[in-house]
Amino acid sequence: MQEIQAELVKNGNADDALVKQLNHKEAQIKELKGKINNLEANETKLQETIKQKDEEIKQLQQRVQEQVEQIIKLTAEIENNIETFKQQAMKIQQLEGAIAGLEGASGFLGGDNKELLHEINKLKTQLDAEKAAHIATKERLEKKIVKLNEDNLRLTNDSEQLKEKGKSWQTGVKNVGAAVNIVISTKAGVMMGATWGSAAGPLGTVLGGVAAVASKWDTVKKWFNW
Repeated sequence: MQEIQAELVKNGNADDALVKQLNHKEAQIKELKGKINNLEANETKLQETIKQKDEEIKQLQQRVQEQVEQIIKLTAEIENNIETFKQQAMKIQQLEGAIAGLEGASGFLGGDNKELLHEINKLKTQLDAEKAAHIATKERLEKKIVKLNEDNLRLTNDSEQLKEKGKSWQTGVKNVGAAVNIVISTKAGVMMGATWGSAAGPLGTVLGGVAAVASKWDTVKKWFNW
């Protein structure tokens, strides 16, 4: 633009109106270049922010997935322990019944049958061991149930946080993108749709399984008067 002005002056064709027009155009071009540079800088900054937020959401997704896997494993352990508890309780009942029967027979025979007394003492020793194991299983189950409930609450909170953070982040990115008139695609946004859609079903199953196993434990305790 300056070269054009210089050429006009050199050739004696300078005109104030034309020079002003050229100066105005030059100012507009400078302003446009400034806006372009500013837009590029904002876009770079925005992309850096997007990358950071994507990573935050990715980490939260990973944490939720790990919690789901941990709860599934813990629920299976509790199920197995409940079955062990039931088997131990039935074994105790069988031993108590056998001891009572042998003691009745021993009394009928005058209480001096050494073979019967030996068998009774052996069963009593076995009964004491079964009762100790039964108590240990119960205590272990109670601790696992407490941990399961804590893990369940943590999973519920984190999954809700993931859901809300994903929604708010996608909305925020779209709004900022519209404001600077650029199209923005976030990895987290894409992942959120796929991950939450696939996790919603299994997550509901996991949470339902927690409630079911806790209810089962309460029922089993009532069966055996614990």
